[in-house]
Parts: sequence; structure tokens; C-alpha cells
Amino acid sequence: MSNTNERPTYEWQRLSLPDAGNQISQRDPMNYGWGFFGGDDCTLHSVAFFLWFESVDEMLAFIAEIGPVVDLNEEEAEALKGRLYEVRAALRNGRTQSLDVLMKELEEPLKGHLYISWMGQFSSLCRREGKFAADLIDEFFDDESEPHEDTASARTISEDAKPAFVEFLKSYGH
Repeated sequence: MSNTNERPTYEWQRLSLPDAGNQISQRDPMNYGWGFFGGDDCTLHSVAFFLWFESVDEMLAFIAEIGPVVDLNEEEAEALKGRLYEVRAALRNGRTQSLDVLMKELEEPLKGHLYISWMGQFSSLCRREGKFAADLIDEFFDDESEPHEDTASARTISEDAKPAFVEFLKSYGH
């Protein structure tokens, strides 16, 4: 019988944080559907990227492990982990608004180290859910050379457009 309190381990946990971030940023969001867009808060937001995860659990585990790396004291790191586990439970119960609340709560403990501009599922980006997704999709379509018949407010990412959108996301923010 396995211990239900065991936390899963992920391949990136064996790597340094920069190597793990690089590996995760190269994942295909069509296969790793949870992610966030953020970057180094020490460089005036000049370098940012998407990181993609297989599950919300993996994404939150990654953020939880950032806490000790960014010089949070033990109490702050444990509080951050506790809050991440609460959010994970809320997400498992279908309360996705918890992601917006979580992003606000993460601002202070990660300030000066990491900022997160968006957090959620690749499918929600493709459906244009939220201002970040809408702006991103508009920029994607504006970068393409072919004109589109649809209006800007109705633009979403079709199945056919997903491979090009994924390539766009890989270089977005760099």
C-alpha cells in the first residue's frame, strides 16, 4: 500500500532551478496543459517566459520549491507551500477563480525574485479567457502575415492554428 501523503516527484526536481526552468519552458502546452507566464523580477521584467506543466499539482509544486530558493525564511516558505496546497484543493473542486487570488497572494513573497502575469490552462489561453489571453491572441494574429476575416474580439486559437501559436509562445517575452 502506498503512502497517500507522499508527494509526487518530477524530473525537473533533479536539476538546478535555471536548468529546470529552461526544460519546462520548452514543453509543448498541447501536452502539458497547465502553466504560467512570468519572469525574473530583478531585471525590470525584461525576460519572461511561459512554463508548462502536466498538472496543476506539478505547477504548484514548482512554485512551492521556488520559495526557499528566493531567500524566503523557513516560516515564509512553509506559509507559501501551505497556501499553494489550499489553492490546489480549491482547483480540484473546480474553483478556478482561486488562480487569480493566488497570483495576487504570490506577489509579495516572490517580489524582487519572480513575477507571474498569467496562470492557468493552455485551453483557456486559446479560448481568449481574460485580458492577458486576449492581448496575447491579438499580438499573435497581428504577427502573422495573412489577414484574418474575423474581428479582433472574436479571435480564438483554432485547432489548426495551435502549432503556430505554440511556436509563438515559445519566443514570447524573451
